Amino acid sequence: MANSSLTADPPPGATRMLYVRRDAQGQIASVKNVADHEHAERCPLDNPELRSYLQLPGIPPQQLEESDAHLVRVIDDLIETLIRKQVISITDLPQAAQDKLLNRRRLRDALSHEALLGADESPV
Repeated sequence: MANSSLTADPPPGATRMLYVRRDAQGQIASVKNVADHEHAERCPLDNPELRSYLQLPGIPPQQLEESDAHLVRVIDDLIETLIRKQVISITDLPQAAQDKLLNRRRLRDALSHEALLGADESPV
């Protein structure tokens, strides 16, 4: 695999685009994250030819996104546990992280409250 460099993932829902250089036979010869004079052809990461070149398994992108969502929940629970056990304080985190965690906590509390109300309102 020649001249391949990969960096951070795109935002959720966005398709990862890489830039390829092809050889004289039209086969992918190298891949980069950013376009340059040799790597001008945009190619989505889910392109089978690119996946084959990069030797990536044929895992559907939705499966990775679903795994990411589950991992976010695990990390969220881990941070909550560390705060509850006073291993860390929420103020130890950058302000942006604090804001996101507090927003998630409010959303989760609201969803829990709605679920409890829904359970109480169901016929017996």
